Amino acid sequence: MRAHWLGVRKASSVKLPCALHIGCGPNKKPGWVNIDLGKDADILLDLRERLPFPDNSVNMVYSEHFFEHLSLEEGNRFLRECLRVLVPGGRFSVGVPNAQLCLQDYVTGDRDEWLKVRDRYHPKWCSTPMHSVNYFFRQDGEHKYAYDAETLIELLRDCGFSDVHVRPWDATLDLEARRDGTLYVEGKKSHLRERAASECAAKATTRDSPS
Repeated sequence: MRAHWLGVRKASSVKLPCALHIGCGPNKKPGWVNIDLGKDADILLDLRERLPFPDNSVNMVYSEHFFEHLSLEEGNRFLRECLRVLVPGGRFSVGVPNAQLCLQDYVTGDRDEWLKVRDRYHPKWCSTPMHSVNYFFRQDGEHKYAYDAETLIELLRDCGFSDVHVRPWDATLDLEARRDGTLYVEGKKSHLRERAASECAAKATTRDSPS
């Protein structure tokens, strides 16, 4: 928490609007505000907490292989925070392990495909496809929730994002090492949503003002 609050203080000096790279690990993006709890980040933050940026102050929020480390409840709060800080029309883009592919390999019983994935991503003790399924969903306690396209799209929409869709791997954003097996989804903060919020606030001000 000490590192987080130091990060909150540092975030107050960030020039806005900005672009946030969430859960960056060692993969910092030039020109972005790179955020993580690791020492390589520009700003150290516990991303289960409120984002220390004003409303409508961020052009884009991006993360790759971070979101699955949040529980469903934590993920909901994080998405709503991202929506809050984004400018109207701002983009949210996320990449997570594609749970559909893991389960698909298990159901079809394709041993060659399973071995290829196991050798690349899973420890050697995953000696059966079911061990690999368990590792995928838990990753030694680090993974908290798994997603397919339908579930992730629904979650973003429920949290208020519009124009939510699966996107292809993007060489300008995504790591080459994540190209296979990653599900990429993005959405945006609607201009209409911001306009509705402003109109609601204006009506409340008029209603509460003395006649």
